[in-house]
Amino acid sequence: MVGFLKQIVEDLSGRNNSERREYVHNRLIELGIPFSAQDFDHPSESRIATNFFVDFPGLNSDNKLLLCGHHDRVPKSPGANDNASSIAALFGVLDDLLENPPETYVRLCFFDSEEVGLTGSRVYTETYGVQDVGGVFNQELVGEGSIPVYWPSIKLSSAFKEMLSHASNGEQFFLPSGVSYSADHYSFLEQGVRDATTLTLATEDDRKTLEAVERIFDGQRKIISLAIPLLRLRSRISGSHTMRNYHKSSDSPEYINEAALKKAKGIMLSAVNSFPDYLASKFS
Repeated sequence: MVGFLKQIVEDLSGRNNSERREYVHNRLIELGIPFSAQDFDHPSESRIATNFFVDFPGLNSDNKLLLCGHHDRVPKSPGANDNASSIAALFGVLDDLLENPPETYVRLCFFDSEEVGLTGSRVYTETYGVQDVGGVFNQELVGEGSIPVYWPSIKLSSAFKEMLSHASNGEQFFLPSGVSYSADHYSFLEQGVRDATTLTLATEDDRKTLEAVERIFDGQRKIISLAIPLLRLRSRISGSHTMRNYHKSSDSPEYINEAALKKAKGIMLSAVNSFPDYLASKFS
């Protein structure tokens, strides 16, 4: 039997971007909850693109925690792990928050057009600004692995890193921006939000690569001495097991597992629960 979250991945996979947009829209309607839709012209496809937002106001509207994922895919890829997996995890979080509303303001963001210059999240920051954003927790490729990887991490505050470490409930890796890919958190970093990062769940096969990154960036670092290791690490990450289906026709639901999706959901929910402590530490 296919798990509840994996079923969402299977429902989204293989659909074109207009159909994926409609799927998210219709599922939000079926849930019977208030949500916002931000329409904009897609930069390369002849269609209207849409960001969707679900708000849980809590008690503090000045410092929102944004939980994000994008629902579009690249051409010729079914888009299972990238990024239907994150949409499934976000819907899982949504179900839980409906039962147990958070103490502080949480906004779930289902971004469109990430695959074309992070357009959806950039439209968001240009329209709404970031003055009320306390932190951004984005999701990419969370449907297969078991090892939490946060990227980029160089600028994250110690309080936000502590929140993420607690949410991981054990092991995690923090990757520097120099070896990472782009994702929607960058739109917020560009606007001055310090605590913005992305979660990827890496497979056990990539543990040695992650440990190599950690060793190189541990302790004091000099930019000149990092030039060659960075190039090597970029190559290793691009060829890693976790990235083997990235933007390829092989990115299908067969590689997705319910346990990974539940783990991503659990990490996000734990971050939501720890967010009040993060705010208290940040403003103490």
